[in-house]
Amino acid sequence: EAGVPASFHAVGTTCGIVDFDQLEDGTLGVTGIGQRRFSVISHGVEPDNLIVASVEYLDDTDRPEPSENAACEIVTGFLRSTLGREDLAEYRETLQEDWGNDNWISFQTAELFPMSPQSRQFILEMDVEERMQELRHILEDNKLVGSDADSRLN
Repeated sequence: EAGVPASFHAVGTTCGIVDFDQLEDGTLGVTGIGQRRFSVISHGVEPDNLIVASVEYLDDTDRPEPSENAACEIVTGFLRSTLGREDLAEYRETLQEDWGNDNWISFQTAELFPMSPQSRQFILEMDVEERMQELRHILEDNKLVGSDADSRLN
């Protein structure tokens, strides 16, 4: 018997399963990779509370050229520095780098930066220019870029 329907956001991402393994506690550990963003156009709830939806894929595939503005330079620098950390070596193994794509840079930064799921969702729903500006403000507000950054990143 199903309970109440789950809540969901109007913007989401399709996911491909990269790896899975049964963990020591018996649960299934799944590693996924985001593929394409979509926006929910309409949705309904089946009798068993399964949510079904019609979606429209968002155009993130046009691969915008890297911008030469301050926000993009700051966010890109932060991501390069962060990905160089030794504790992210395993993460880097599955990463398909695309330094020529502002979407990729901003998505990776939003994924790695510690923030609430609600804040991350809000940022990921933005278009690439807004996302870069917002990430820049977050990095500056948290003093993670600039002269004070080195001591805060480790």
